[in-house]
Amino acid sequence: MAAGDPYQPLERLRERIEHTPEDIFGDEPNAEARFDRLLYGTAATDPDAPESGAWIGLEAEARGIIQTLNGDQPLGKEPARVDTFRPDYDAATTLVYPVQSVESVEYKHSLGDDYSTLDPDRYALDRRGNAHLLVLEHFRRGGRGARGGTRRNTLADNANRATWRDLAAELKVTYERGFDPIPADIKSVQVSIVNRMLRLMRAEQSFAAASPEEFQGVSPEFDRVVTEDIRQRVADFTSPGGATMTM
Repeated sequence: MAAGDPYQPLERLRERIEHTPEDIFGDEPNAEARFDRLLYGTAATDPDAPESGAWIGLEAEARGIIQTLNGDQPLGKEPARVDTFRPDYDAATTLVYPVQSVESVEYKHSLGDDYSTLDPDRYALDRRGNAHLLVLEHFRRGGRGARGGTRRNTLADNANRATWRDLAAELKVTYERGFDPIPADIKSVQVSIVNRMLRLMRAEQSFAAASPEEFQGVSPEFDRVVTEDIRQRVADFTSPGGATMTM
């Protein structure tokens, strides 16, 4: 599932929400088609419609809300994401959760240099529950080394450990991230958001008479849709323990 794909198909979403076409559009002969457009957008139900009049659908709006709550980061799969940034004086730098694998790490000693590729033996993903931390493995030159000797001095090791900023003025990391498929907990949050949007929209007297092109104008605003419970459920799933730790 790519980053911009729906979390769940229209048929499954219809099965899981609390409302029926008749609840929203009454006895209209085209109530079912209007309901499908409301949930899944004009493009899904009328691909020949002009783009200027397209409605993205509540599935996409709910997906966008979850993405906003996740720091504007998609949860779907990104097979070759590239992040370029200036590192801090830490031995671990944060990538966007969840990380599946790292394809390459390139670095510049100074900003005017060309990129060089870092040997994969020099870094690793932190797999202790924080699989979005990229950890620099080697110690500073002149240090005792990561595996030298039979006795270890943890304080000395920490003092000698190299940081990403010791290595580079700029990093470029290519990696695979995101979920495929989207986890059930996130799909459940999406259903809750769609249900809340439908309840709020149903309360609007002008909603039932709105055309598909007007759905955007009557759909609820973010602050009315997102409850504290929804915020917490997204945070519980997308913020692994110790995610902001540095090493």
